[in-house]
Amino acid sequence: MRCYDNGVRKLRIFQGLLALALVLASLTGSVGAPADGASRARIPVQAPQAIRQKGLPALVEFYATWCSACKQLEPQLQALEKQTLGRLSITRIDVDDPGAHALTEAFGIRTTPSYYFYDRDGALFFRMDDAVVQSGLLRAVALELSGQAPVLDPLSAQDVAALGIPPQRGLRLAAFHRKLCSPCDDAQDMLKQARKALGARGDVVELDTSLPAVRALMTRWGVASAPAYVLIDENGAALLTMRRALDSDDRDYITRFIRLWIAGRP
Repeated sequence: MRCYDNGVRKLRIFQGLLALALVLASLTGSVGAPADGASRARIPVQAPQAIRQKGLPALVEFYATWCSACKQLEPQLQALEKQTLGRLSITRIDVDDPGAHALTEAFGIRTTPSYYFYDRDGALFFRMDDAVVQSGLLRAVALELSGQAPVLDPLSAQDVAALGIPPQRGLRLAAFHRKLCSPCDDAQDMLKQARKALGARGDVVELDTSLPAVRALMTRWGVASAPAYVLIDENGAALLTMRRALDSDDRDYITRFIRLWIAGRP
């Protein structure tokens, strides 16, 4: 993680404030309401110049020195910075720094930590400002934007037909199940909740591992046995993989991951 003294950070933020004002004046996009239905301030749909760096995708974290959740996630951000070095720009903004007040107001920051991801063109890609941030999702989005998420062998039209599933139309949760499998049966409610969370923005496919076409897919995707679960985005990147029977915490984790992903995309 880059560490800047207050003077340097304030200077860099100040240099971008005029550009930020121009950007904000031209914005037309807004984000949806959070889960509790409360109103949410408009946030920049284009990355302010103050946080853009050489055309790289960007992660912006709003944090506070007194925030325990921020401290808990700091080691993960440090690891992410090393892993995405030269591929993702990471900027940390202290909400209590007077020099950052214009940015915190522009983003409508109400809780810490809050995270905003921008693609390499500066367009808003993902936001996460839930009171409880899921660290696995934070890592998944960072790796996807930096081009380091594992990309699975794509399904051809012939694969889709052989598997008996519809073409992918968004986020997809693939569940590899077998018959007479108690852990697979235990996951049915989770799959139902995942379908509900995805709605029109994705689907859930349950794949019977006794079928030759499914076993061939397992080999291509590195799935050794059932049960196993793979969450895939529209570009074929594996956002989340669990190659084991799920306990209740795992099932809750998957459904929450999906809900936060859906809520975080513009």
